[in-house]
Amino acid sequence: MSKLEEIHVRIEPFSPASQVPAILTELQTKLDALCKQGVSDSIDLRSLPMFPGDYEQLKAALGYGEIQVRIDAMGPTEIYETALPGIWWIRHQNSENENIAEFIEITALPAILKTANDDIQQSGQQLQRLIDSHTRDTLNDE
Repeated sequence: MSKLEEIHVRIEPFSPASQVPAILTELQTKLDALCKQGVSDSIDLRSLPMFPGDYEQLKAALGYGEIQVRIDAMGPTEIYETALPGIWWIRHQNSENENIAEFIEITALPAILKTANDDIQQSGQQLQRLIDSHTRDTLNDE
């Protein structure tokens, strides 16, 4: 008998550890940076090496908060604040409702919800046209 045959090998079933504690720890670090330095950050969920069940465990751990938003632009985007204020779950889908991006943002307000300055200026111009139109209509009624 060769020496290799004398080595007893036992194969154990693979039981992966959950990635959820590591993700929660990363969220805690990022939330601390938001609180202390005002630094917003995000985690790209599609880039994480998650084990089966991790996604569902993470969603359950973070829960749902009071704010939910749906945006319809080139496909639906769902945004909700988790049960932990300042931690937002954001999922982008295409027009066929396929997930194309999914993030957790650590911020006071997700960037996608902020109105761009150009849009605000355009809104001011539109508002001025409404005021002018309303003023003309009121003068014509007299």
